[in-house]
Amino acid sequence: MISIKIIEKEDSHKDLQLEIGEFKQIADSYYFFLDDTTETTYNETTLRILIEKLIKSWKESLSKLQTGDKTYIPFDFSDQYIGCIQCILAPTDRLLIRYGVTTKFTGSGINPSQMHLFSLNESDFTAITETFHYSLSDLLQYPILSIA
Repeated sequence: MISIKIIEKEDSHKDLQLEIGEFKQIADSYYFFLDDTTETTYNETTLRILIEKLIKSWKESLSKLQTGDKTYIPFDFSDQYIGCIQCILAPTDRLLIRYGVTTKFTGSGINPSQMHLFSLNESDFTAITETFHYSLSDLLQYPILSIA
């Protein structure tokens, strides 16, 4: 399945890990704390709340998909790119997922709370994983966040 782990650290660098199947991506929570809508003091409690909000927005976006629809959900907000998950809803509740990056947006150009502004075309996305297959209904019910 898909999971995000918060790695206990003293600062906001290399403290998030996304897992999709065997694929793992380490990211910083740094830009989550620069978001206009959040407290700017780094602490694990606030980070947990921020990641739970991100996951909630992911699930809201995924729940709106119709067969054949495609969406991109951001995860890794960095200076040069945003790492994101491409999601395509195939027939029979199958969600086709690939992780990749885009340089259309950067962490300094869009806040994590502005997912509604995160819109990509296929040409804006560079996949770095193979395609993973999941049940959309299972993914929407599955708890994604854990503390490492």
